[in-house]
Amino acid sequence: MVEDQALDRVYRIGQKKEVTTTRYIVKDTLEENVRNQQTEKRNLAEQAFNMTRKHDDWIQV
Repeated sequence: MVEDQALDRVYRIGQKKEVTTTRYIVKDTLEENVRNQQTEKRNLAEQAFNMTRKHDDWIQV
Protein backbone atom coordinates (compact mmCIF):
# COMPACT_ATOMS: atom_id res chain seq x y z
CA MET A 1 0.00 0.00 0.00
CA VAL A 2 2.65 2.53 0.97
CA GLU A 3 4.76 1.51 -2.00
CA ASP A 4 1.79 1.97 -4.33
CA GLN A 5 1.22 5.46 -2.95
CA ALA A 6 4.88 6.37 -3.38
CA LEU A 7 4.93 5.13 -6.97
CA ASP A 8 1.74 7.01 -7.80
CA ARG A 9 3.18 10.18 -6.28
CA VAL A 10 6.11 10.12 -8.70
CA TYR A 11 3.74 10.67 -11.59
CA ARG A 12 1.54 13.22 -9.82
CA ILE A 13 4.43 15.58 -9.17
CA GLY A 14 4.87 16.04 -12.90
CA GLN A 15 7.56 13.51 -13.67
CA LYS A 16 8.16 13.52 -17.43
CA LYS A 17 10.93 10.94 -17.69
CA GLU A 18 10.39 7.19 -17.55
CA VAL A 19 10.64 5.76 -14.04
CA THR A 20 11.90 2.25 -13.35
CA THR A 21 11.27 0.65 -9.99
CA THR A 22 12.57 -2.61 -8.60
CA ARG A 23 11.17 -4.52 -5.65
CA TYR A 24 13.27 -7.08 -3.85
CA ILE A 25 11.23 -9.57 -1.86
CA VAL A 26 13.23 -12.14 0.09
CA LYS A 27 11.71 -15.63 0.04
CA ASP A 28 10.22 -17.03 3.26
CA THR A 29 10.19 -13.72 5.13
CA LEU A 30 7.53 -11.69 6.88
CA GLU A 31 7.66 -9.20 4.03
CA GLU A 32 6.77 -11.92 1.51
CA ASN A 33 3.88 -13.07 3.72
CA VAL A 34 2.53 -9.52 4.06
CA ARG A 35 2.84 -8.98 0.30
CA ASN A 36 0.87 -12.18 -0.37
CA GLN A 37 -1.87 -11.17 2.08
CA GLN A 38 -2.14 -7.71 0.50
CA THR A 39 -2.47 -9.27 -2.94
CA GLU A 40 -5.23 -11.60 -1.74
CA LYS A 41 -7.12 -8.73 -0.10
CA ARG A 42 -6.76 -6.58 -3.21
CA ASN A 43 -8.12 -9.41 -5.37
CA LEU A 44 -11.09 -9.94 -3.03
CA ALA A 45 -11.90 -6.23 -3.06
CA GLU A 46 -11.69 -6.14 -6.86
CA GLN A 47 -14.05 -9.12 -7.12
CA ALA A 48 -16.51 -7.46 -4.74
CA PHE A 49 -16.50 -4.22 -6.74
CA ASN A 50 -16.92 -6.11 -10.00
CA MET A 51 -19.95 -7.94 -8.56
CA THR A 52 -21.43 -4.60 -7.48
CA ARG A 53 -20.95 -3.11 -10.93
CA LYS A 54 -22.67 -6.07 -12.58
CA HIS A 55 -25.64 -5.68 -10.27
CA ASP A 56 -25.80 -1.90 -10.13
CA ASP A 57 -29.56 -2.04 -10.66
CA TRP A 58 -29.80 -3.33 -7.07
CA ILE A 59 -28.35 -0.12 -5.68
CA GLN A 60 -30.79 2.72 -5.15
CA VAL A 61 -29.44 6.20 -4.62
